Amino acid sequence: MNTQLHGFSDASEKGIAAVMYVKGVHPYPTKTISIIDAKSKVAPIKPKIFQMLEITGALMLAKLIDQICTILCIPVSQICI
Repeated sequence: MNTQLHGFSDASEKGIAAVMYVKGVHPYPTKTISIIDAKSKVAPIKPKIFQMLEITGALMLAKLIDQICTILCIPVSQICI
């Protein structure tokens, strides 16, 4: 079985979120996908530039990747972004 880690982040005027999930590809055409961890927060009330919200989401994802890799003992050198 081939196992892959995936990360995704997104932001809107209402909130910011990041998620890490694992995808297992079996020898036959079956895939298993499970969420490992996710973080979210409400966007600030003060209007901000939308790009800043997206950057905040990317930072949340980077921290989440670091946490998951530390827990799973995955070397940073094996991470592709």
